[in-house]
Amino acid sequence: AANDHVGFYRTESSLRRAMGYPPYSDLIRLLLAAGDEAATAEGAEKIRRLLLRKAGAARADRILGPRPAQVPKADGVPRYQILVKSFPEDREIFTKAIWEIKEKVIKEKGTEWTFVIDVNPFGFTG
Repeated sequence: AANDHVGFYRTESSLRRAMGYPPYSDLIRLLLAAGDEAATAEGAEKIRRLLLRKAGAARADRILGPRPAQVPKADGVPRYQILVKSFPEDREIFTKAIWEIKEKVIKEKGTEWTFVIDVNPFGFTG
């Protein structure tokens, strides 16, 4: 019925629990921007493989992408994203892996790449 806020909450909460969406998990968006399309796609794939290696193959279904970001270019620079679905029991593993990857990107690529970590983003268009 219209304006059934309690009913809406119960339905939405049930669906989110079943699908593993916040607040029952964290969605972590990893965004990579690099010099050209090939470098960005290749870099994003390397990040995915590294994340998979660090988090473990059993969590492969929780790592989505890489794929072009919703806004595929910003100021002419291509952008790719990876979406990680992190359940509470995985939070420490994914947090450690992602921060290690961030440090590696900074060390090896410096300002050549932009690597953004966005936990539970409001949207996926930015």
